[in-house]
This record gives sequence, structure tokens and C-alpha cells, in this order.
Amino acid sequence: MKQRINLYRPSKKSKRLQPLSLVGSVLIAGVSVTLVLAIGLALQLYAAAQNDQMAALQQQNTELTAEVTALETAYRQRKVHPEILAEQERIKSQIAARSNLQGLLHRLNAAESPQYSAYLYDLAIAAQKDSWLTAIVLNTAVKELHLSGEALSSAAVPKLLEEVVRTDSFRGAQFNTLNIETDDNSARFKAVAELHPYE
Repeated sequence: MKQRINLYRPSKKSKRLQPLSLVGSVLIAGVSVTLVLAIGLALQLYAAAQNDQMAALQQQNTELTAEVTALETAYRQRKVHPEILAEQERIKSQIAARSNLQGLLHRLNAAESPQYSAYLYDLAIAAQKDSWLTAIVLNTAVKELHLSGEALSSAAVPKLLEEVVRTDSFRGAQFNTLNIETDDNSARFKAVAELHPYE
């Protein structure tokens, strides 16, 4: 024979959590502390990440500042040397002098004054790479030739004058006066030669 046992007791009430009870207060406090700790840990991790990012940006800024300083220093040090400037001026002066001489040769009409044309032509032939003429005065009244010019050094001037007296037009001329002024990069000269009577 089966016997049914009824475990339900109508008189027994179910237990519920009472927030104001001791157990409820402790549980709420534990949950609150856990949340606070979790939020604090998250904030610490976020702050650490921000600090790492800030440190990286500061390092990058330091490197960029160093690069800019190096570029500014290199730019200030890029100055043209005085020797280069002096060489440029010398070349410009030489080009201008030869251009002037070429202009004189072109303006001179050989049909009207062939003798002067020959003189200028011979002076152009006598020109050297390390010396050049800047002014020519041919005084037929006193039979003198006045030459002014420049050279890379004072030693190059006599060579130019020797080439002048070897030409057909000025063969046998004698330079009685020679003044040379020198500086670090060039020499300027003025020479006067006595010429033979023109034919």
C-alpha cells in the first residue's frame, strides 16, 4: 500500500532578503566595495595608458625639437666661403674684360683703320688664362702703350707682357713702367711701354 507524504506546510512562511537586516547590509556593502574597487582599477589602468601615451608624445616632441635645432644649425653653417666669392668676382671681371675687348674688335672697322685693328687683335692673341687686360690706351702722339689688367698672381703679369712684345704689332716694345697691387686672391697691374714709330 502506497502512502503519500505531504511536505507542504501552509503555516511556514518563505524567507526574503531584508535590506535593512544585518545580512542585507553586509551584502550591499560588499557589492558597493566591489564596484568601487573595479571602477578604481579601471581608472588606474586608463590613467596609466594616458601617461604612457603622454610620455611617448613628449619623447616624439623632444626628438622633433632636436631635429629642428640640427637643421637650423646646419642652415646657419651653410655660408659661402670668401675664397669662392673672390673666385666668382675674378671670373666675372675676366669675362667682362674679354667681352669689352671683343666689343672693341667688333666695333673697329678694319677697312678704315687696319693698323689699330691689328694692334687689338695681337693684344687678344697675347691674353693668358691666368691674366687679362681691362683697359688699353694706345697713345700715338707720344708712342706709348698703356695697359691695365688683372691676374691670379703677380707672377703671371710678366708672362702676359712678354707675350705682348712677341706679337707682330708690338715686337721690340719696352715696358718701362710696371705697377702691381696684390691681395690674397688676385693682382692688379698697370704697365706703360715705349713703342717704335708707326709705319
